Amino acid sequence: MFNLKKKLSAIVLASMMLLSSTGFVFANEEINDLETVQIEENVERTSLNEAGWVKRGDSLYYNNENGNPTTGWKVIDGNNYYFNKDGKMASGWTEINRKTYYFNKEKGMHTGIQRLENGKTYNFGKNGFVGESIVRQNGKILYFNERGKLTSTGKSYKSNASAYSGHSTTATGQKPKWGTIAVDPKVIPYGTKVYIPYFNRTFVANDCGGAIKGTKIDIFMNSRKECYKFGRRNIEIIVLNDIK
Repeated sequence: MFNLKKKLSAIVLASMMLLSSTGFVFANEEINDLETVQIEENVERTSLNEAGWVKRGDSLYYNNENGNPTTGWKVIDGNNYYFNKDGKMASGWTEINRKTYYFNKEKGMHTGIQRLENGKTYNFGKNGFVGESIVRQNGKILYFNERGKLTSTGKSYKSNASAYSGHSTTATGQKPKWGTIAVDPKVIPYGTKVYIPYFNRTFVANDCGGAIKGTKIDIFMNSRKECYKFGRRNIEIIVLNDIK
């Protein structure tokens, strides 16, 4: 009898140990299954940030090879794009470091002479930002203002130019300032804009002088020192005619 009880106790103890061991294994399997599901979910979320273009609302972004949004300048398929600090692609007119550019999805940063959606023509130059410039094209001279917009055509002349200064009043009743030139009004009418490549800027004809004939001009300077520095020299001037 004692031996039978001993055997029964051993069987019961073994069964309890087996159940306990089996339950522990099941618990481990359940935890492992849960971890597997969580990992799969993370992989699925990452796949949403694949490299390439991503559209969010009306904005475009470009994810790098790690799935993170690109910021700053980026060359994509040979085109230059700019993305702000949040990764949003620059679109339309954009000012970067005090320079004005124009971007779209198809071309990225515009360069050279481009006709935009508004029907206006602009010169973005080789570096993509606008500024006052002259372009000689097919025998014509095109003038683009400080915003890069085509506003005038021009005619080139050789001019014997000299400098003057002072505090008198111009022939048109205005106080002379840097940007004023004295002309022969029979050749260059008052109010005419004249682009001078030597200074890379536009001047306005609103003064005259008794010795100024033909295409000769006098350029107002802010000081005698500047007058002496410029002296007298032969330069090119481009008389502008506004495009109607």
